[in-house]
Amino acid sequence: MGKKSHPRRALHVGGFSRVKKAISSLLFACEEDDIEEPVAFTSANSHEETKEDDGVGKASKNDEIETMQEDMFGLDELLFSSTKRAESHKEKKDAMARVKKAEVEQKRFRTAQREALVLVQTVIDILVKHAFDNIARFTTQQRDAIEKLWTSIREQMTCRESKANQLQKN
Repeated sequence: MGKKSHPRRALHVGGFSRVKKAISSLLFACEEDDIEEPVAFTSANSHEETKEDDGVGKASKNDEIETMQEDMFGLDELLFSSTKRAESHKEKKDAMARVKKAEVEQKRFRTAQREALVLVQTVIDILVKHAFDNIARFTTQQRDAIEKLWTSIREQMTCRESKANQLQKN
């Protein structure tokens, strides 16, 4: 009779493949991401500046309304059309600010996602190494799976090291 493996000792590799898929689905980082990364984390100041700009815009709008009420020569139509243009310009400016804020948030998310995936990959590497160091505690099938995982991780580490060495030479 063959041995049945205990459910608690079964090696779960599904999480490993999900992490691998998540890493593979990341967008490629470019030089622009490297340059803008520090800026993305300090964008809280730009949010405060936007609030201050809104207050200035409201004050000037109120001044324009008061000026329109005091018009005795029938030039309301002329002023009204310039106010519409000013409002349209302000709306466009606000829309551009919202788009820029969304781009910054998206870049912040991508950066956090990359960092999390690197951390997860590191944890997986450490856990597989620990399992390999304690391989006698596992069944034969589990040992085979652990050995295959550890071999794969060693190959990946070797590949990363060679790429890092190539980058240092350049």
